[in-house]
Amino acid sequence: MNENQIYVEYREFIYKFLLKYLKNRDLAEEITQETFYQALKSLRYFDPNKNTKFSSWLCQIALNLAKQSLQKNTRQNNLVDKLSNNLETTSIDLEAGYLIKEQVGDLYTSIDKLKAVEKEVVLLRIEKELSFYEIAVIYGKTENWARVTYFRAKQKLIEVKQNES
Repeated sequence: MNENQIYVEYREFIYKFLLKYLKNRDLAEEITQETFYQALKSLRYFDPNKNTKFSSWLCQIALNLAKQSLQKNTRQNNLVDKLSNNLETTSIDLEAGYLIKEQVGDLYTSIDKLKAVEKEVVLLRIEKELSFYEIAVIYGKTENWARVTYFRAKQKLIEVKQNES
């Protein structure tokens, strides 16, 4: 079965599964796309002898991604609530928001300067909040490789920031 056949055959099933779980059409659509992206990257690890059904394997990937997304949204909302409670006026809110956006922009500019693999590992870790094990599975490497790659990239980012100061 090729990639297109997999997508055509299971897309609606996974979307409906996620829609029931998340109760948000846009988020369900986004995670459906991410599910197939992750599944196709990890397809070589699917063993029909160990896993009962391909659809069950896809649902597990979708569920993990949905949980990660919900956790990320909860953490972001909690962070926003904490920041909002600490700020006194609207002008301070605007200024802080601008500074945060500027810092995030600087971070992504620095990340873009990394080697491709380092950049991908860092983005998977900070944006997708994947564990080192999950990153290792995606790349077909060891968990230790993922940790070392992330640590070295982080050190490079720190050095870039110190050199800019």
